Amino acid sequence: IGILIWFPLPPMRRLPLGAATLLGLYAAFYRAVPLLYLLVVFVVVPLLALGVCAALGASVAGGVILLLVLLLALAAFEF
Repeated sequence: IGILIWFPLPPMRRLPLGAATLLGLYAAFYRAVPLLYLLVVFVVVPLLALGVCAALGASVAGGVILLLVLLLALAAFEF
């Protein structure tokens, strides 16, 4: 499915390549970046998703509020 998203349009092909190049540059200068990347991608993000699912199972309103808070935190971090 990923190749159907990123491959059809040439500008879309540059996005993952640019991200990989940038991650490689950061990894070359800061030795902790690969470890932090692995921890965030394979531990923190799945735990956040599991927490949102558990909150939605316990209380729909609480889960929606938690999801909105996480999305707002991500938006504040990005912008």
